[in-house]
Amino acid sequence: MTKQEIGDQVAEETGIDRDVVRKVFNGVISVIKKQLLFGVNCHVYGLVNFTKVRKEARIARDPRNGEKVDLPAHYVIRTILSKSFLKQIKEQKVY
Repeated sequence: MTKQEIGDQVAEETGIDRDVVRKVFNGVISVIKKQLLFGVNCHVYGLVNFTKVRKEARIARDPRNGEKVDLPAHYVIRTILSKSFLKQIKEQKVY
């Protein structure tokens, strides 16, 4: 599902104009990105937690040829689904 499809579905379910929904949705994404860039963790209650984590420099291996590769220290975004959402996913029946 794309960002546009999500916006269209939210607009349909809420009755709010599609352009307004898209602006709000883009605003939410923009705020989350800015906060993560500044190192502030973001929690979307009932859905997901975003955390900026620093990975230390290390030596890795290139899977194609097995050569050693120096990886510099860098940041990654860790996403963790909320416990309540994980519980809903696990309780779903597989058909």
